[in-house]
Amino acid sequence: MAVASRWAALVAVASLSACGAAADDPLLGVARDLSQGVFNRSEAAPAVDPRQVLTRDLINQAAVPLILVDTPQGTSSTATRIQTNRSSETWQGNGDASFTLSREGVLSATRGLGHDLFAADIAATRAALVARRSGPVERLYIRVAGDLAQINEGYTCEIRYSGPERLASFGTTRSLTRATETCRQHTTGETVENRYWIDGAGFAWASEQWVSPEVGHLRFERLYR
Repeated sequence: MAVASRWAALVAVASLSACGAAADDPLLGVARDLSQGVFNRSEAAPAVDPRQVLTRDLINQAAVPLILVDTPQGTSSTATRIQTNRSSETWQGNGDASFTLSREGVLSATRGLGHDLFAADIAATRAALVARRSGPVERLYIRVAGDLAQINEGYTCEIRYSGPERLASFGTTRSLTRATETCRQHTTGETVENRYWIDGAGFAWASEQWVSPEVGHLRFERLYR
């Protein structure tokens, strides 16, 4: 690891363990300093690949909830949890991007991506993952078109399980079950697929979840719980 990158990582960890003003929330330190700047990054911002900078020791030393977000273009960014509202958690990435996931890791909304998932009804999926229950579930995705028109898309999904599979993440390896959720749109017949790597409690340590036709799938990997 380059000296500059290691120094940036150590500074980020130090900021996470210090007290700061609201304008410089230490929980955003990792997202600011260890992000490749995938989302809404200015051209002048340094490109830092979290996979090249982060280590398990740094993650454990920071000791804050942290996820890694990968795009279909192969770029990565970190995000930290900034708000909890009952069973929903909001995660802030670099720039204006944010993601709302259930406490089990099921995506319900994004902001700041340009073509966002405005909201999703994920109750049936959450319940199925926790119970390790296969079979059909109903989904509703809500998107907003360019003219601000709300688009409601209903899906019937089928959840099936396979595994176990071993997931290696920054020096930690877990044996997880893969849950594959295949969803068919009621009107067009279009299909999308979500994949979750869950533990015995139904918590997704990693997932690949559909956002919109323009964004495609994002991969979420939980680095610290």
